Amino acid sequence: MHIGVLKGALTQEQADAKFQAWVDTKEGAITGKVDKIAAAKAEAKAKALEAEAAKNQARLDAIKKRQEEAAAAEAAANAPAEEASAEGEEGTAEA
Repeated sequence: MHIGVLKGALTQEQADAKFQAWVDTKEGAITGKVDKIAAAKAEAKAKALEAEAAKNQARLDAIKKRQEEAAAAEAAANAPAEEASAEGEEGTAEA
């Protein structure tokens, strides 16, 4: 545009206005891309956190299930022993 001013095709004010319009357009495009990238990163982070939370919950559910099964197995193993000791006590009480 400087050449247009030198040739007299444009005034300096017109050239400055055109340049400022071009700069504003470029800044708008750059800002738009930056915002779009930031939104995509935030969305990806949110999805990753959601997936991690689901994975952790599944792991905690599996641990709780194993603990319940172990407690049930222990109770089942102790039940016959308690019955046997109760029967032995009844036999000694009768004698």
